[in-house]
Amino acid sequence: MIENLEIQSCAGNNKLFFACTGIITVNTPKTTSFLTSLSLVRSIDDNSKIFHD
Repeated sequence: MIENLEIQSCAGNNKLFFACTGIITVNTPKTTSFLTSLSLVRSIDDNSKIFHD
C-alpha cells in the first residue's frame, strides 16, 4: 500500500516555517517506511528571509 504524506509546521500566528511531502510505503503490518522531502520556507530568526529551493 502506498499513500501520500504532507506535513506543515506553523507558529502560533499561523506563520509557515517548513513543509514536508512524501510517500508512505507499508512493507509489513509491523514495518512502515517513509520517503520524504523537506523544504524550509521561512527563517525563524528573521521573518523577512524566505528560502527558495
